[in-house]
Amino acid sequence: MDQGQESSVSDFRRRTWWQFSLRELFLLMLALGAMLALWVLQSSRYTTTEFFQTFDGRATIKSVAEKQDVKVKFVASERGGSGIAPATQTIKYSLESPAGTKNQIVNALCEEIQHRLEKDGCYIHSGGTGYLSAGTSEYKIGYRRGRTEGFVGGYSISGSGNIWTLLIVIHEFPARP
Repeated sequence: MDQGQESSVSDFRRRTWWQFSLRELFLLMLALGAMLALWVLQSSRYTTTEFFQTFDGRATIKSVAEKQDVKVKFVASERGGSGIAPATQTIKYSLESPAGTKNQIVNALCEEIQHRLEKDGCYIHSGGTGYLSAGTSEYKIGYRRGRTEGFVGGYSISGSGNIWTLLIVIHEFPARP
């Protein structure tokens, strides 16, 4: 009987350091998965660009108008966000300028915004001005910087007399990989 007990004891091998039970393997995989998830969350975060944070539409319009030798009067302005995303700004200006200068100002504003984006280190991937219909023009500039992608859109709408409306929309979102 002693021999039988000895053989069963000698058959029992000590577990080595690299052997895991299923429970230990599950806990290890859970910990690794949690660390991977945190790393992915951290790396996928984006921040808004300096342009988005510091854009002053009123000062930019005034500067553009002065360069074009056009006197612009701000009748009213509104600024607001959007429910679509936290990184959206909508700025609406009612402007008064001499007849025939609206498109000149919009084109110069488009060039100024594009220059400012490039200065802030953004890659411009699309942009330009166009005319939607009589009295309405637009510009759109698409850009990317790091993990952030965005666009600036401007829409000018004719009003009564020399008063017209300029709507500027800046929207930023996480860039696609």
